[in-house]
Amino acid sequence: HELATVDHYKLFKARPPAPSMPYAQLTATQKWAVDLGTDDKHKVLYLCGKAGCGKTEVALHICDRLRGRIQAGAGTGKG
Repeated sequence: HELATVDHYKLFKARPPAPSMPYAQLTATQKWAVDLGTDDKHKVLYLCGKAGCGKTEVALHICDRLRGRIQAGAGTGKG
């Protein structure tokens, strides 16, 4: 007996754009963040930094690697 049912047609499926640069061109810190964000040992990653530091690019690389397996949210930090 199932405790819950899932309607796969109603699931939210984000389709973010592809990263704009290859992984090889990321900075060492950005690569570290991508690798950490795709490590199965970590369930939650909070990515923060100044405007223009590459947060979106890192997030896009993480989403690209985990496409179809995760849900991601992105806040603006504005109140």
